[in-house]
Amino acid sequence: MSVNDVLEVLGNETRRKILDLLSKKPCYVSELSYYLRVAPKALIEHLEKLEKAGIISSFEDGKRKYYYISKRLDISIVITPHTFRVEIKDAPETVDFEVLVEKIKEIEKLEELEVFKAIREIENIRKIVSTLHFTLNSQIDDFIEKTIKEMSKFIEDETEMLVFTAMTKGMNTFDIAEHFRIPYREVERVVKKFVDIGLFKI
Repeated sequence: MSVNDVLEVLGNETRRKILDLLSKKPCYVSELSYYLRVAPKALIEHLEKLEKAGIISSFEDGKRKYYYISKRLDISIVITPHTFRVEIKDAPETVDFEVLVEKIKEIEKLEELEVFKAIREIENIRKIVSTLHFTLNSQIDDFIEKTIKEMSKFIEDETEMLVFTAMTKGMNTFDIAEHFRIPYREVERVVKKFVDIGLFKI
């Protein structure tokens, strides 16, 4: 998948909104239509493009077809007076933290180097930091996934699972109610339950 393909797919606002929702939970077409207020036919076209790009996949559960994000991508866009760069990483790598720390300590000494060697050193540091960024995000993602699975035994229904998942991903009660069109009082009730049993502290 090329950089241009990814940017073209993500250039559409509706597709970005779909991915935002799917980052909270797998959804079927009617759900997405309800949340986004977009006709199912139009949504299916967007989902097909995201699926063709390899960003999402689907599975069937009963009569429903659920879509979910199946690929990890780290997209870096840098625009400065001297740089325009777009990079996509799709797999975390091992980062040698000791090497990174030593290289960062040496940044002030780069002025002493021959100019092209200094530029190469800076580029090496940038690549290591970029790799670290994606690796950390992947580890956080794995932790959230593990937490959701372990805590699912306390969840009684779909609304509670939705609220719990959204809260683990940093959403507040107002945003959850607004985002998923759930009555605010219902979200508050669920959050209170989670606080009472010790899943969250407010």
